[in-house]
Amino acid sequence: MGRLQKQILIGLIGVVLLTGIGVGLFLSLHTARTCSDGIQNGKEEGPDCGTLACGIACPLPVVGLQVQSNQFKKTPAGDYDLAVRVYNPNTQHGATRIPYTLNLEGSSSQTISGEFFILPGQTKYLVWPAVKSQGTLTSVGFHTGQVNWQKVNGSGFDSLFTIKRVNSGLGLPMSLAEGSVINNSPYDFDNIEVAVVVLDDSGALVAVSTTNFQTFRSQTERYFKVTWPYPVTGRLDVEINTNVFENSNFLRTQGVKSIQQ
Repeated sequence: MGRLQKQILIGLIGVVLLTGIGVGLFLSLHTARTCSDGIQNGKEEGPDCGTLACGIACPLPVVGLQVQSNQFKKTPAGDYDLAVRVYNPNTQHGATRIPYTLNLEGSSSQTISGEFFILPGQTKYLVWPAVKSQGTLTSVGFHTGQVNWQKVNGSGFDSLFTIKRVNSGLGLPMSLAEGSVINNSPYDFDNIEVAVVVLDDSGALVAVSTTNFQTFRSQTERYFKVTWPYPVTGRLDVEINTNVFENSNFLRTQGVKSIQQ
């Protein structure tokens, strides 16, 4: 190979190397720009996210609540027990105040409104015991308003409490359900909600009741009891809940920083 040919070959190799460096630099700068422009473009799986395009996974989309059941039952006392079971399919988001409306329809109409909270991935009962009605109910409509979802830092909310035991005196002239709950968390809570739902073998609503207690210390055990002034038969479903989004609910304020983001 002549001297001129060697010079041409070396020159071509240099051009190829410089071109490769330039393309790599361009792609690097281009990717950096597109992953911070607030727009889904290129190979991004969402705005400024995607493992291949930006090196970070996209957050899971937030979806709406699911109503799994909506039941009511007339009690021997002539009023009504109501129970709605809702599911939050979002494993990274919860909500501290979800507005709701209950539309009671029948021989007369009645509306009940309020708010409830729900944790990430939680399925929970909303219960209304002994609701007075002006007439016979034929249907109950349950509707939620706009939900202000909050990103939650942490997991294991379903293991905050353990129901150690539940005893029942169902079917007696005056029925009761009582039990013991352990606070497994490292936090002291100000308010704890207890919902007791009685269902028959087919899953139909028989009765509901609620109670609560205050100042539940970490790693301690608390007792609860609910009663009905008439015979109740069926299987018990007990739920223990506390609102981890409310700062005032934490008697140890450092617990808030561990749960909320």
